[in-house]
Amino acid sequence: MLVGGEFYSYTNGIVSAGILRLNPNGTPDFTFDPGWGTKVDQSGWNDVRCLALQPDNRLMVGGSFSQFNRISRGHIVRLTNDIGAPLQVPAAITIQAPSCVATWPGANCLFGVSAAGTPPISFQWLKSGAIVPGQTNGSCWFPSASFADSGGYTLVVSNSFGSVTSAPVWLTVLPYSARPGTLDTNFVTGSGPDRPVWSVAEQPDGRLLVGGNFTAFNGTAHGGIVRLEPDGRVDTNFTAAGVGGDREVYTVMPQTDGKIVVGGWFTHFNGEARTNIVRLEADGSIDSGFNADFDSIDPNGWVWPMIQLPGGKLLVVGYFGEVNGELGHNNLVRLNTNGTIDPTFDTGTGPDNNTSALTLQPDGKILVGGAYGYFNGVFRGGIARIHTNGALDMSFKPGTAIQDSYGGVDAIAVQPDGRILIGGAFSAFDGVPRPNLARLNADGTLDTTFVPAALPWLSENWVYGLELQSDGKVIIGACPPGGWGTGAAACVARLNPDGSLDTSYALGSCTRNGVWCSKRLSNGQLMVGGSFPDFNGAATPCLVRLHGDEAFPPTPFTLGLRWSSGVLELGLFGEFGRDYTIETSTSLPAFAPWTNFVSSGTNWIPVPAQAGQFFRARTGL
Repeated sequence: MLVGGEFYSYTNGIVSAGILRLNPNGTPDFTFDPGWGTKVDQSGWNDVRCLALQPDNRLMVGGSFSQFNRISRGHIVRLTNDIGAPLQVPAAITIQAPSCVATWPGANCLFGVSAAGTPPISFQWLKSGAIVPGQTNGSCWFPSASFADSGGYTLVVSNSFGSVTSAPVWLTVLPYSARPGTLDTNFVTGSGPDRPVWSVAEQPDGRLLVGGNFTAFNGTAHGGIVRLEPDGRVDTNFTAAGVGGDREVYTVMPQTDGKIVVGGWFTHFNGEARTNIVRLEADGSIDSGFNADFDSIDPNGWVWPMIQLPGGKLLVVGYFGEVNGELGHNNLVRLNTNGTIDPTFDTGTGPDNNTSALTLQPDGKILVGGAYGYFNGVFRGGIARIHTNGALDMSFKPGTAIQDSYGGVDAIAVQPDGRILIGGAFSAFDGVPRPNLARLNADGTLDTTFVPAALPWLSENWVYGLELQSDGKVIIGACPPGGWGTGAAACVARLNPDGSLDTSYALGSCTRNGVWCSKRLSNGQLMVGGSFPDFNGAATPCLVRLHGDEAFPPTPFTLGLRWSSGVLELGLFGEFGRDYTIETSTSLPAFAPWTNFVSSGTNWIPVPAQAGQFFRARTGL
């Protein structure tokens, strides 16, 4: 039995300050020796107010004392289970960094652990039990990793009380061919499409819908549309295969109910009259419950991108003036779920030229990009924002925006913080040089903090592919003006959140005609379509899949809180050099981005000291 309180000597004459242990018959247990216990000096002591025995029989003691057996302990101490002396912890180690690290040859690689204990502490890294020369810090660093560096590493942490060895950290130096941005050779399409790919979409089951103006895929007839298995094989159960459209498919959009809307430039689909738009059942057959046509009189019209709104209605853009036989629906319209025109959506005269980009903001407002100058009579220079009813949002002010004669916005992506990335064919935005790529503030003004890397090909190639990662990085895909390139040129790159080049991502290159579309998949890989005959030197006509960060999985990371000089700080213990986003919430189901940064291994960030806050960290794929 353990007894704690405010006493100095026990009634049986055994000296004990604040704590003692009794035998089952109530007599003092002389083997339990807390020394001075809670006594401070000859005249005073403090009391023990609570006791708790751990599963390993070590004893937690709490009270109002400042010392225990002449060792400073502020109100709490842990005792061993035999002699009662304060337990000294020799350099306890907590693994905060990954249990495995993957990188490629020549990369700057750093990994480590966080160790706490009684100073002074010394460190020594071992590889397979052998000392690694020069690695005597909490982090192990290779400025230029090589295949020979692969292996299991442990860290021995020592102080005057002893030493502790960490669990292994496994380093794997992968072939350079597995670097993010390189070709995924597990995606095999055979001879692939015989003509360009204009659109790629991913279904929830991982299968891919591919649209273009091809007439065959891997040697079998397919009219501009095909569905592929995740490994690149043609899904022969998709009955649109072998029929499809009679001209070109520019966009394929899976609906939430499994049906598929197809847009482009065609007059027939699966042998039935369908002008520029059709909806398919999940198996590829035509959905007879959806009837719409675009520019059935003018043979030069087309449908480009579409998005499905909450509730099932469709927003459709492209180049058209007539929808379902009605004039006045210029280049932008909203359809009901059965294909009829939604009369409650009124854009006035709408955009005065073709529209080629469409994005829905979280607040329901709609961003529309294209080659137009005016939207409902107001100059917008290729980029406008409209309300849910179609009216122009006058609070979005892009200034002079894009004024290039043949310029326009062909891709839009909205960041979690509301800023807007645009790509296309332009040399400047609102008078500031920005060749083909820019970032706007939420109000439409140019974000001057985003300066795209001065890639030699970016000013010459139009940006059609624009994929935003959750860590703020941006993947761009480009195509030569008019698609008349001849020699090999870079066409895919990844930029950091500030626009600088992310050198960890392999530059993609292809000959002729470049990239016309891209789609970032749910696993972080990237689909790239276009009219190229090869990619990075491999014969991969018009369609490839590139490795994402899945080749280098995000390593384990943790969060913590501390008080520092009266300031509450949030700590993130992560992987050196990886991008992290911190999100906050006051009601667990809904988190919002707060800040993002590149980890230095351990980062401490001041946070508001208020109740009811939740934090979580994410790293992008």
